[in-house]
Amino acid sequence: MKRKKNTNTLVIILLLSFISLSSCNNDSWTTKEDDNILTNTWKDNPYKLNVIYFVPNDIDTVQNYRKRLSNILLQLQKFYGDNLQKAGYGYKSFGLDLLSDTKVNIITIKGEKGKTAYSYDEGYPAVKSEIDNYFLNNPTAKKSEHILVIIPSYSSDPNDPGGPPFYGVGTTCYALDYPGMDVDKLGNPGAQGDLATKWIGGLAHELGHGLNFPHDKEHKTDQPTLGTALMGAGNYTYGKEPIFLTKAESAVFSTSQPFTTVKKSNWYTPVQNNLTKLKGEFINNKIIISGKYTSSLPVSVIIVYHDTNADDEDNDYQALAWDTSPLQDHTFSVECSLNDFYNLSGKYELRLEFYHENGELETHKFKYQFDNGIPNISVIDF
Repeated sequence: MKRKKNTNTLVIILLLSFISLSSCNNDSWTTKEDDNILTNTWKDNPYKLNVIYFVPNDIDTVQNYRKRLSNILLQLQKFYGDNLQKAGYGYKSFGLDLLSDTKVNIITIKGEKGKTAYSYDEGYPAVKSEIDNYFLNNPTAKKSEHILVIIPSYSSDPNDPGGPPFYGVGTTCYALDYPGMDVDKLGNPGAQGDLATKWIGGLAHELGHGLNFPHDKEHKTDQPTLGTALMGAGNYTYGKEPIFLTKAESAVFSTSQPFTTVKKSNWYTPVQNNLTKLKGEFINNKIIISGKYTSSLPVSVIIVYHDTNADDEDNDYQALAWDTSPLQDHTFSVECSLNDFYNLSGKYELRLEFYHENGELETHKFKYQFDNGIPNISVIDF
């Protein structure tokens, strides 16, 4: 169809061009799909991950951030779903507040202060305070207790992003955005591919914290075929080498609010959980942990960690984790093969984490050590 030229049309075009140039980082969508159509597998999850784009008042948004970040989040949503299905928890993933199958509803909040007020080390309380205030004034905008905050890089060098908070704190996690943060860059050779792995992989990792998981390391027998655990060092290999969710990671995510298909009124309210019996045994090259507990709410999943260097503040990166489901009589048992351990010496922390049906976590910790390659686990017996 030919376009007829006239003076009014030219004026409109010039005005639109001026508006576009005066806001160089306006986001644009090129998709032609109907925004009212949603076929996303997890569109009906009653709780959604809140995605916030937080912009200090002395910097600008990054070009095309809505489209780029939507692509990243939708890719991660499927990654989580595929891994939970493989782990036996069904094709479950976190819900996203969607405008269409390719568009995530990203809430943009302009900060009250400049970037120095929101520094990496000390800035997250100020960011969180302003986000909390936004939800206080817009309560229907809050879709769950879980928040992903993305902040544009403070660095003027696009090849060296950095500056804002980048970690998980409770159910809120922080990541950054920069011009080359695009799924199309993942796996590319050279600096752009390295940056995409570091920062997109980092976002994926921090999101895992915001969805309730700490750190763990892949089992030694899994590493040759499955690769690196996302919540271990997977943020350094994402998009370049195989990464996966460990069974323990998948188990915990299956109990997280944005993954559920059922509404509840008591999410993350306190519970009473007590161990009444715990026994550690070493039989046939396996550590067997069994026990019994009482709880004011049903327990969905129990995670058993064996964490070396627990006293060295390594943030649990070396922790090996096993998941199990309790029996109806509130007993549990899990076998942990030494073939999955990397280190058979020194001090260990045994950590038992009970995730309840409302997502609330209760943790119990114990110490033991390896002597001459044998775990002295029988010290745990009551």
